[in-house]
Amino acid sequence: MSEISPIILCLLGTTRCGSTLLQSVLASDSGAIPLGEISRAQEMLERDARCICGAKLAACPFWAPALNDLRRVAPLAAWSKSSWLERMNSLRGGLAAMTGLRFLAAQAELESAQAMGDALARLSKSAGGSLFIDTSKDPSEFLRLTLLPSLSLVPVHLIRDPRAVAWSGFRRTGTDPVVIARHWARLNRAIAWLRPLTGAYSWQVVRYEDFCRDPRSVANRLLTAAGSRREFGHQKENHALGGSPGFSLAGSSAIVLDERWKAEMPEALQQRIIQMIDGTARKFGYT
Repeated sequence: MSEISPIILCLLGTTRCGSTLLQSVLASDSGAIPLGEISRAQEMLERDARCICGAKLAACPFWAPALNDLRRVAPLAAWSKSSWLERMNSLRGGLAAMTGLRFLAAQAELESAQAMGDALARLSKSAGGSLFIDTSKDPSEFLRLTLLPSLSLVPVHLIRDPRAVAWSGFRRTGTDPVVIARHWARLNRAIAWLRPLTGAYSWQVVRYEDFCRDPRSVANRLLTAAGSRREFGHQKENHALGGSPGFSLAGSSAIVLDERWKAEMPEALQQRIIQMIDGTARKFGYT
C-alpha cells in the first residue's frame, strides 16, 4: 500500500514525561490522529486489551482495517531493556535508512517496518487523515519507522525533570525513584546521542515544563515542522493505545504545570537524584 504517505510526529522519551498531554493538545489543535503507543498493538491484541474508546482492540472499528498488518509487526525489545546486540540491530536499520543501503538492515526489521507502513496507510485511508502522533517513546520504534521512505517523520524528544518523572512513576507503580531516575538518564542520553546520527530528520526538542507554560507556541512549532497548522474544532475521535488511563483534556488553556513532586518528594531524595545524574540533568536544564 503506497498511495498514501502518512506524516508521523514520533514522540521519544521516558514514561511519565507528558506524552499523553502533548498528544492530546496536538490532536485537538490540528485534527491529527492520535495513535498512542502503537508499538504495543500486538501485545494488546494478545491480551485482549481495550482501545481508549472502550471497545476491545480486536473489535474497535478504527483499528479494524489495520489489524492484520499490525499482527505482522514484531514486538519491540524496549531500548532500555535490550541487549547491546538488539540495539545494534536497531541501529543497523537506522544506518540503512540514512545511507539508502537497505541491505544493512536485518530482513526481519525490514518486514516489520513494511507491516507498520501498511497499517499506517490503511488507517490513513479509512480515517481520512495523514497526520499521526505516535507516543511509543522508544528509540527502537523511531528507528523502525526510518526504514519507511514513504513516511514523513518528525521525531520529538520530550523531556521532563527527572525528579518529577521519578516521583510520578513511584506514585503510579511503586518503583524505586532512584531506579527510575537512572533509567531517565540512560534513555535521554541515548536519544540525545541518536539525534545527530539521524540529523536528516527535523528533530524537535521539547521540555515538558516549557510546553505547559506555553502550549500554543510549542504546538505551533511541532505542527509547522510536520507541515500542518492549528485548526481548532477538527479533533477526531480518540482511539489512542496505552498512555495514562482516565486522562482527559479540557483544552490547552486548562493546562497547568504539575509540580506536586516539589512538595511531596522528600528533599533528601530530590538532592540524591540530581547528584546521581548531575551531568545528564544539567544537559537538559535541570539543576
